[in-house]
Amino acid sequence: MDRRHAKIAISIPAHLLDRLERLRGARGASRSRMISDAVEQYVVDAERDVLAEEAREAYERMPETEEELKFIDAMNRLIAPYIAEEYPWDGPVPARDDE
Repeated sequence: MDRRHAKIAISIPAHLLDRLERLRGARGASRSRMISDAVEQYVVDAERDVLAEEAREAYERMPETEEELKFIDAMNRLIAPYIAEEYPWDGPVPARDDE
């Protein structure tokens, strides 16, 4: 059996299949591609959620020290003007000291 791909049988509600078929037709993609892409995105999101929860739990067990929080705050103030230039949709760009 080809391990790069596996065939599975699933049941989904008819209304969801209808929506998938309309979208598939508009995009010109195969049903397999559409479902594979959706499952891939779901898995990526779920894995990210697990990592975020693990990080949250780790910070609960061992929160940042006051010194670490001050350092993080100072670094954020230092880099804020540069980040604002890269992501202008987040608001006005603060003045930089080197200008």
